[in-house]
Amino acid sequence: MALFWQIVVWLCLGTLCYTFVGYPLLVFMLAHVRGWFKRKEAKTPEAASIPDAAWPTVRFLILAYNEERVIRKKVENTLDLDYPRARLQIIVASDGSTDQTNAMLSCYGAHEIRFIPLTPRQGKTTVLNQVIPTLDGEIVVLSDASGLVRPDALKKLIRHFQNDQVGCVSGVYSFDTDDESLRSATEKLYWHYETILKKYESRVHSTIGAHGALYGFRRELFKPLHKKTINDDFIVPMRIVQDGYRVQYEPEAIVVEDESTTLNGEFNRRIRINVGNFQQIYMLRRLCNPSRGIVALQFISHKVLRLASPFFILTLPFACMFAPGAFYRLLLDLQIAFYLAGVLGFVQEYLGLRMRYLYLPFYFLMGNLSTVFGFARFVLRKQSILWKRV
Repeated sequence: MALFWQIVVWLCLGTLCYTFVGYPLLVFMLAHVRGWFKRKEAKTPEAASIPDAAWPTVRFLILAYNEERVIRKKVENTLDLDYPRARLQIIVASDGSTDQTNAMLSCYGAHEIRFIPLTPRQGKTTVLNQVIPTLDGEIVVLSDASGLVRPDALKKLIRHFQNDQVGCVSGVYSFDTDDESLRSATEKLYWHYETILKKYESRVHSTIGAHGALYGFRRELFKPLHKKTINDDFIVPMRIVQDGYRVQYEPEAIVVEDESTTLNGEFNRRIRINVGNFQQIYMLRRLCNPSRGIVALQFISHKVLRLASPFFILTLPFACMFAPGAFYRLLLDLQIAFYLAGVLGFVQEYLGLRMRYLYLPFYFLMGNLSTVFGFARFVLRKQSILWKRV
């Protein structure tokens, strides 16, 4: 029995190390190896070298629900994008808004935006299924109402569609907030890690999913989503991968999010995202087939094992308790110290302290705890598809 628990300890450690360190290193090496063999491929043209007439027609779709605080700024920001106006149409669909959102949008002329007021509220997935098939552009770009797009971002995003193998392109989610808390700083650190990983995944084959704040895809590749889909920014790109296309990551197509939220709001947001993560693994389970090659490796490593990691983390201390030997006692003590630091990190959030070494373990544990709650909601089917600002 002692051998069994020792095996469990090393299985947990090995899986966690591979998921958070080994896989990123593997992707980094594969990206460079692929680069050596693909040097003769035609490179994606720079935006400045593409004449106006050669840019594809783009339908820039913004979905809004009670966005009176940000919607005017978002529309003005989109109107200022550096893209040939004759080839760009801005569509704003208001999904049952009950505040001043619709009144604000009605002030814009038809030559500026196409405004689609919808009632009653139906949810993002239903709106996407209704609106996208009515669009006539070559490329559909989705962007959150609260994210401000850099002026040159759209061209940097769209230029990748010059490659016929690219079916979807993701921009980069960035922060611009006055919140100087450790929570905000740690969130930025996490997104920096994710950005680097996605960049190298894209070089190997495809980035896994897209940033919902800004991503575009070929309209002809869109397939209606299941009405209960939560994370469209993952399902849409990965379905495109299933059809044999690539998802490109463009680190210079930046969308800036200037919102901050409470700790409770952030935790609930993560739970919702994780419900969607478990849902999408079930929906896209065929991507786990080894016959998919590098796509299966990326999907399993980045998504499946990442979501399974909290269960390895929970199993590890119990396995250490039953595994004999001084090493396992030491490993157990280190875990207990890490959890205590996480609890103290939670306490300092309310005391307004700034001890970084306490907040990092708290952030890590909060993320994994939200995954466990998300799994419970997914199994019990308790998550509403309607998004709510928190």
